[in-house]
Amino acid sequence: MAVELVILSAVFVSITVVSIAIRLFTRTVILKNIGVDDYLICVGAIFAIVSSVTPIAALQFGLGRPTAEQRPEQVAPYQKLLLTSSVTYSVSALFIKLSLLSFFLRLSNGPAFSATVYAVIVIVISFGIGSVAAVLLQCLPLSALWDTEAAKGAKCIKLVEFYYANAAISLAADLVILLLPIKILWGLHMPLRQRIGLCALFGLGGLATVAGIIRLSSLKTLLSSTNPTVNIVTPLNWSFIELNVAIFIAGAPALKAFLRQYLPTLLGSSYSPTGATKYGSTNKTGTKSRPTKHNSIPLGSMHDKNDSKWVKNTAVISGGAAETGNRDRDSDNDSQENILQNYHGILQEVTVSVRSERKSEEEGRSVSSAKVDY
Repeated sequence: MAVELVILSAVFVSITVVSIAIRLFTRTVILKNIGVDDYLICVGAIFAIVSSVTPIAALQFGLGRPTAEQRPEQVAPYQKLLLTSSVTYSVSALFIKLSLLSFFLRLSNGPAFSATVYAVIVIVISFGIGSVAAVLLQCLPLSALWDTEAAKGAKCIKLVEFYYANAAISLAADLVILLLPIKILWGLHMPLRQRIGLCALFGLGGLATVAGIIRLSSLKTLLSSTNPTVNIVTPLNWSFIELNVAIFIAGAPALKAFLRQYLPTLLGSSYSPTGATKYGSTNKTGTKSRPTKHNSIPLGSMHDKNDSKWVKNTAVISGGAAETGNRDRDSDNDSQENILQNYHGILQEVTVSVRSERKSEEEGRSVSSAKVDY
């Protein structure tokens, strides 16, 4: 069991380090748009690494071996290391949830959704603080965990039952967070395949929830265990699997952008996640469309060189992944990338028809139409 713990810890900690490095590089270098959610996930990753590494240090103090073989002088460092792992687990889970919720605020499409997210943030923070407090106050005094003299008059809670309640509430919060963005993503003006793809990407967070459920079920072996130093190894394994998987999945949009920038053929597209506009695409008529820029262009009254008057319009056009005319085969991926990388709201496609008329021609002649993102 000791070997299994070391291997799992090393693998998942390595995945977390690489995931965070790619996320920060993508946000700062490629997208040049780092946000609060990135800082929060970094804090969560630091505590997740500590939570994953401390059980390895506890191996030399009896973890993974029969409790009867644990020497008295090993009890104090053993308990302190497990206490550290438990506290850092709760802190890491708190910051991971806050990072996801902070990201959802950037996707917010209205006050109702924002209010819901803020309400969940308050609940998550309260639960996180309560979890840490419960671990640190599981015994009064806390030294009763490793000091037999202090344990004589100490008052302690049943920690395993607390872990059950804690895990159940945490899983409920995970499910709420998992379902929060689905309504926004499903309501986007895009093909069904794109919406399903986006929901599936966000739904990957369910893998961390599954790990949490397995961790919860593994705790029952501790309820009546006479060999806790052995039986606690499996819950410890699933605890850091849960944290590190959640961190990796939270960085999936950044990883996708990173791969599109440096390994576009791997994802079957040459689209650049920096948002570079594609120039000269061909529309239905076979003519080249005019390139667009990211800057908004208000349409107003215009005159051509023959002084023919154009009708005043009030639309605002902005470029980005959308192009004039039909998109090429990469368009589905473009829309997904815009949604995942834009930090000022979800992009939606709207068709705007701009009509014009000349004095010498019949009224109502249509001269251009374009798809726009806003």
